[in-house]
Parts: sequence; C-alpha cells; structure tokens
Amino acid sequence: MISVFPKRHAYRQQHAVPLISAFRIWAIEQVGKLSPKSPTAKAFAYLDHHWPAFKRYTERGDLKIDNNAAERALRAIAIGRKLMGPTRSVSLRFATRTAANPIRGCSPAANAAARPLPSS
Repeated sequence: MISVFPKRHAYRQQHAVPLISAFRIWAIEQVGKLSPKSPTAKAFAYLDHHWPAFKRYTERGDLKIDNNAAERALRAIAIGRKLMGPTRSVSLRFATRTAANPIRGCSPAANAAARPLPSS
C-alpha cells in the first residue's frame, strides 16, 4: 500500500515498530508470571487478542495514533443523555433521539418522515 504520509510511515517503521514489538514480547513473558484472573493478565490478553488493530497505525502513515477527536465528538451526546436521565416527555425523547443521531436526523428521508408531535 502506498502511504499518503511517507515520512510519518517511515518514522513509525523506524521507531514505533521496534518499541511495540519489544513491548509485546515483554507482555507475553509477564503473562506467564501472573495469575490468569489478575486484571493485568486480562489486560495483556486483551492486547494480544487485539494486536493487529493495535499495530495498524504503524502500517499506514495516514492513520492517527488515537481516536481522541471521535471520542470528543461523542462525549457531548453521552453526557447530554446522562444528565437528562429518563424522561416521559414524548417531545423530549424525540429531540434527544434526533440530536443523538445527526446522520439520521439530517437525512432527507428522516426529514420527510418527521411528523409534528401531538400536543398534550
């Protein structure tokens, strides 16, 4: 695959790949010394299971090392729902559902299907 960011890709290959490879070897050694039910052993097992996804950013220069931007964008929705709590108001539930799903809420099909809510 041709990388869009060749300098970033080369840097990751030179610096990150040896570090994360050494970390994986160390983590596998540590698992043998830990109780299988310990939280650390479970974390290392999780890392081993998801290793291909963990190291994917080293294979492509265009991938970011984290997903902080996506998490920040979703945080407002999650906090808004949590602060609102359960509600019995039909209009409030509809507004929350529409705001929490911006793609569905902005699509022409959703707008065409939207009906005014009955007044209570």
